[in-house]
Amino acid sequence: MKTLALLFSASWLGSGWCQTFETLHYLTGADGAEPNGPLVRGSDGCLYGATSSGGVWGQGTIFKLTPTGQFVSVASFNGTNGSGPSGVTFGADGNLYGTSQGSNTTWNVFRASTSGAITVLGSYNETMGAAFPELLVQAPDGVFYGTTQQGGAYDYGVAFSVTTNGLIRVLATFDGTNGAFPGFDPAALVLRQGILYGTTYEGGSNWCGTAFSLTTNGVLTTLACFGGPQGIGPRGTLLLANDGSFYGVADNHESSASIFRMTPEGVISTLCTLSGPLGGESNPSGLIQARDGYLYGSIILLGSNGAVYRFSGGEALDIVFQFSNTNGSDPWQLVQGADGNLYGATSLGGVDYGTVFALTFPQLNSTETSNQIVLSWPTNQTGFTLQSSASLISPAWLNCDIAPAIVGDLFVVTNPISAPADFFRLMRQ
Repeated sequence: MKTLALLFSASWLGSGWCQTFETLHYLTGADGAEPNGPLVRGSDGCLYGATSSGGVWGQGTIFKLTPTGQFVSVASFNGTNGSGPSGVTFGADGNLYGTSQGSNTTWNVFRASTSGAITVLGSYNETMGAAFPELLVQAPDGVFYGTTQQGGAYDYGVAFSVTTNGLIRVLATFDGTNGAFPGFDPAALVLRQGILYGTTYEGGSNWCGTAFSLTTNGVLTTLACFGGPQGIGPRGTLLLANDGSFYGVADNHESSASIFRMTPEGVISTLCTLSGPLGGESNPSGLIQARDGYLYGSIILLGSNGAVYRFSGGEALDIVFQFSNTNGSDPWQLVQGADGNLYGATSLGGVDYGTVFALTFPQLNSTETSNQIVLSWPTNQTGFTLQSSASLISPAWLNCDIAPAIVGDLFVVTNPISAPADFFRLMRQ
């Protein structure tokens, strides 16, 4: 019996992408306003996120999106337990952790249960980086690590650790020469083999931003300085991809942007310049690598509403979806759900308070016996042609010449080729 490979093709033919866009929820203000940061996946199958304002007291919320697409307000901040959370992350104990603003000169680290109980673990003053604490990441030692965009001795930000009991420790201080304003818009540190990696938006030898590594005991090493074709100011969380390299996006301080690759040693190469509809004044977020192997990103277009794009290697950069304000504006970094679809939130648009959205991939399924192959996909995914190829090295994609039958809520094609191929895909007509 031959082994099948099913591909969810996302090739651009001018008529639309294979992904289907759907606005899942329009925030109203009462249930949260201005989502802040990417969504995160929980072990319960839900996606969780935070808003910087709105809710019962107007101080921000935590929300979740169920596997069926239902939006649920989980908790509201009231000022006493913080305000304006900078996104959330899951801890190993199944609780959500994050940072929020405290008083005018303090910030908080909080823990929130998935049922909505918020606990302030500690409040910290400006010597520990009072301004703009960013997303947290938990290391195998159980300690969380993060950065602040400002504060510290030079007001260029710090890197810190914090335990689940709220014990905080400043690990490193940014002084301009080793970077300034880490974790921009917002970003988390990334763990690779026990070492933390991140970027600063400015600073370094030419004041164009840096990439750095950080040990859990506070040894900070500048790996690279930005400037030139790789962009000036790196933004968002670095992506640790399947090939062991880091990928990211850097802007030229709102004049253009580029996608770069960085080795763990800090060697940076420019892969693609965001041009055409994605060029000009743009504020890109971090990248993700989806199950199809491609890199996906979102971008805020100044003077426009933003877009989602896909990078497939070389100079190939294609728009997946452009926002129209009614369905959202200013998208954050994407996340892939357990169902394989892409999810995200916009900080604005909709009814002015932001939206939560999904980009749905076509679902191609198969069964096979010794003499036939049966391929099927949902009837609500219209406008696709089934294609096959015997190789992905030099693929020659052939359209199936058998019209799909409709069986229940599925399009079904049986034994589509005389000699079974190895690879199948759905292609937008």
